[in-house]
Amino acid sequence: MVFWLGGNPSHWPHNRELNLRGDPAAVRFIMEASIRFGWFPGAVGAEALKMTLSEMEINVQGRGPLGNYLFRIFRDHGFQD
Repeated sequence: MVFWLGGNPSHWPHNRELNLRGDPAAVRFIMEASIRFGWFPGAVGAEALKMTLSEMEINVQGRGPLGNYLFRIFRDHGFQD
């Protein structure tokens, strides 16, 4: 199953969104593929996601190069508990 946080809801006035505009061929491929697919529109989906620096440290940091990278950018952008 693929979960995608990107695009905007159909009622949104535009779809100028990074994940959609960054690679439209990949988005088209996923949308047309015969796979289970969960879509979380970026404009409302990202607003619902909440995580503290402590949660990032416990659940993300130390989980490989990607986890360490995500933790660093989260920390370095000044997110607090």
